[in-house]
Amino acid sequence: MKTKKDVEEECHDHLVVGSITDKKKDAYLPYNMKSNFLTDCYESKIIPFGKMARWCSREYDSSLGNVKDNLWQLADFEKVEIITVGNHGRKGPKADETVCGTAIEYLAMN
Repeated sequence: MKTKKDVEEECHDHLVVGSITDKKKDAYLPYNMKSNFLTDCYESKIIPFGKMARWCSREYDSSLGNVKDNLWQLADFEKVEIITVGNHGRKGPKADETVCGTAIEYLAMN
């Protein structure tokens, strides 16, 4: 009979949770939107998954392009198969929730 460790070692499906942060913008964001808070929050949420999940994060790099390009390159580097993103930013939900932002539209099309 296989042990939990054997199954974990055989499994190729892993949850990769990541983010692109821009610490330059932390100054004007509320505490619950600051990059350190979000990193701590999401890292703590993946702890129960053990080796089946990991956290990855990058600082926003304007030389790579805009946020969409940074997200895409992080996903490509991490070899992710599914990308899940929120549909609102620091300003809150959109008035029309059927309208996606440009980052979501870009990731969906590519």
